[in-house]
Amino acid sequence: MARKIVIEAAIADLKQKRLGATGEEAHVLDDLLHQYEHRLEAVMDSWKDAAERSPETMRLVGLIRESVGVERETMIRLRDEERIGDEVLRRLEREMDLTDTKYSGLAE
Repeated sequence: MARKIVIEAAIADLKQKRLGATGEEAHVLDDLLHQYEHRLEAVMDSWKDAAERSPETMRLVGLIRESVGVERETMIRLRDEERIGDEVLRRLEREMDLTDTKYSGLAE
């Protein structure tokens, strides 16, 4: 419930900021709104009983989580090949952790 309230507050704030935005700022705010709306959908979906989730939804969640795994492997390979540094690896890992956390609740 707390996640839902927090995300809804962020969405309301972004929508308010979007009213006066133009150009690049408007584009960034639109992207953020889109991301937060997806997060809200994921939170709402996670409340459903596992029995209520369709096999298709579970398959899609599995595909998303597998893709995150491929991204992780690729990031580590890039770091091992010295194409990215540790700082970049940590930032990318954090993004992957957030994505994985978002969908892990749906797979349970």
